[in-house]
Order: sequence, then C-alpha cells, then structure tokens
Amino acid sequence: MKKVFYCLGILISLGYAPKALAGLISLTKAPGAGFEALNRRGLKQDESEKVSRLIAYVRNMQGAVFIRNGKEYTPAKAADHLEKKYKKHRKKVDTARQFVEKLASESSSGKPYLIRFSDGRTVDLAELLDKELDRIEKG
Repeated sequence: MKKVFYCLGILISLGYAPKALAGLISLTKAPGAGFEALNRRGLKQDESEKVSRLIAYVRNMQGAVFIRNGKEYTPAKAADHLEKKYKKHRKKVDTARQFVEKLASESSSGKPYLIRFSDGRTVDLAELLDKELDRIEKG
C-alpha cells in the first residue's frame, strides 16, 4: 500500500491529481467515494482548477453583461480579461478565494466589476463568484 501512496504523490505533484485520485478510489474499492470523501481527509481540490471553473462560469453566462469601468462587455470578453489578469498576477494569490477578492472584484481604478443579468438585475461580480465558489467547494 505504501507504493500506491508514493505513486499517488508523484502523480499529484505532476498535476495529475484527478486521475490519481480516481485511481486511488478504484484501488481502495470504496464505492461512491469521490472528492468529498477525500476532502474530509485533508486533500484539497487544486486551487487553480477552482479559478478555471470560476472563469468558465463567467464565460458561460448567457444573456449577461459584464460591466468594467462603466463599459459593457460580453461574458466571453469578461472571462478573457479575468484569465489574463490571473495569468499576470497568479503569484499574488494562493487560493481561489483570494483570486475573487484580489483580482476578480474590481478594476485597477477601484470600481467594482458588475454583472447585469438578462432580467435587469445587477450584482457585484465578487458576490456572484463567492457564491459559485461555495457551490464548487461543496461539490
């Protein structure tokens, strides 16, 4: 069993966490076990994967309008902007929560990023992403 965990550690360090964890689950024959079960043991979903999922969430917001410094953008443009900002400042954030707080909440001018939905409702992007991150982390 030590060899299994050693190999698992190598796979995780090389960025193959989901495949490695899936392999561990099949090896332990724990039916129904998933990331939730492993998270209880202290293993965490990769933070950069969470950020990628948040950016994809923005990209797929059909009918929404992203507002940055008073200008309107499509969800795809908003996602591209967040992706570039994350790549540029990636070393300044350690968690997806910090990504939301430090990079996805406001522009460099200090104005908050906003999302206007097709029903006319407008919310801060940070508030929306915090809720989505909660959903992601709950699995």
